[in-house]
This record gives sequence, C-alpha cells and structure tokens, in this order.
Amino acid sequence: MNITLQPDVQRFVEEKVQSGEYASPQDAVNELLARVRDEQAMTPEEIAELREEIDAGIADADRGNFIEFSAEDVIAERRAALAARQKGA
Repeated sequence: MNITLQPDVQRFVEEKVQSGEYASPQDAVNELLARVRDEQAMTPEEIAELREEIDAGIADADRGNFIEFSAEDVIAERRAALAARQKGA
C-alpha cells in the first residue's frame, strides 16, 4: 500500500522520527494509527474508568503527590520502550 501524506502530517511524522520517538516513518505511522484504532475500540465503560484514573491523578497532583521529571527523562523512557518493541518485533 502506498499513501501520500498531507504536508503538515508528513512534517509531524518526520519530527517524531527526528526526535527519536520512532526509528522510522513507517514505525511512527504504524504506532500512531494503532493508537487511533485502540482509542476507537474503547467502550464507554473503559472511557469512564480512564477518566476516573485521570481524575485520581489530578487529585494527587493537587495534593503535591507527584514525581518531577524532565523532557530528557521522557525521551529516554520512550527510546527505551521503542528499543524494547524493536527487539520483540
């Protein structure tokens, strides 16, 4: 299957690859489309459960119960997750 991305979508994918979040444009598009598929498959009960978890997290943050992190921490974590996925593929 060959597709043509809109220029703004292509830039978005390229930025994700350049940031190290994905190893290739194909990986980025596959992962992002899988997320959309998973989101669309969520039941109303799953959405309600997720909202409850988010509300609990916000309440924790409001009480000062959170862990500080940097953008570098997040990037390193995502790179490690990507490497683990690639080893399993």
